[in-house]
This record gives sequence, C-alpha cells and structure tokens, in this order.
Amino acid sequence: MLNVGRALLLMTVVIGSATAFALPADATRPNAATYSDGVTGIETYAKSTEGRFAGAAAGDLPGVWQAVVIHVPLSGAIPVAITGGSFSIATVLDGSAVTVSGSVTGGTVVQVSGLSGCTNQQFQVSGALSSVGVNGQRQRGTGAFGITLTHYRTSVFGYCLTYSASVVGTVSMTF
Repeated sequence: MLNVGRALLLMTVVIGSATAFALPADATRPNAATYSDGVTGIETYAKSTEGRFAGAAAGDLPGVWQAVVIHVPLSGAIPVAITGGSFSIATVLDGSAVTVSGSVTGGTVVQVSGLSGCTNQQFQVSGALSSVGVNGQRQRGTGAFGITLTHYRTSVFGYCLTYSASVVGTVSMTF
C-alpha cells in the first residue's frame, strides 16, 4: 500500500485501474504493438456508480496513470456491469514523452471478500479498453485491464469507516 505522502505526490503528478490480455494488433501506428504494465495505486474518489484511481505503472509503458470507471451500483457478490470511463498513462514511448489514453468500454466489478461485518473489502475489476492511442492521434487501439481493489475499513464509534483504498493489477494495450 502506498504511504500517504507518496500517494499525494502521485496524485499531483498524474496528468493523464489480475490478468493481462493479449489482443490483436490494430493499424493505428505503422508498427502496432502490444504493451503490458503492472499498475498500483489508490482510489482517489468513489461513489455508488463511479471510482477514480491514480498511481504508478511499471513495464512496457512505465509512468503515472489515472482512470475513471463508471459502473452499475454494486450488489454484493453479484457481478455488475462497467458502463464507461476513461484512462490515461503519462509515459515515454519511442524516446518521447507522451500520454497514452482511451476509453473504458465494458467489463465487470464483483465484490469477492468483506461481504459482512466491518472488514476490508476486495473487488475484482476487469474491463475492456477502446480508442487507445497516443496524444489523441488516431486512437483505434484496444486493450484490457484486471485489478484488485481493496477498501480498508475500521469501526469508529460503532460506524464502519472506509479510510483508504488501494489497487493492484495489470493493463495491456495494443495500438
């Protein structure tokens, strides 16, 4: 888990959320390629139908990332549909500083632990990416992500309080 200082630093530098999936190449770039990263981070904002995340990526496209995942209201252990969102990674590609971005176009969120009592909750979040590309240029690439979201909770004066949330997982993009 990121410490608070590091998390705040990551949130201030973000400019641009399992298992990686290999996807067919798209003709967006002359030599379309697949890039895979491990991602870690925090949930910076949450409401019943939306989560916002930020963190660090390591792998083919190292850098900082942010994502918004919009979904149907959560329903315990029943998978709910991801209905939209966006993502971006500020990275270096082919020797240049770039932002790789796109849209979250589907997937599921399912709570896998912490279904009762005031205990930590874990969610498996997996989804599809579309319109992936560099700096807004011909964004026709695709991708997928899989993360585990953990809500850290404790009881305070009889109320269950979520005091932090972290994410860890992978993302794979072809563009």
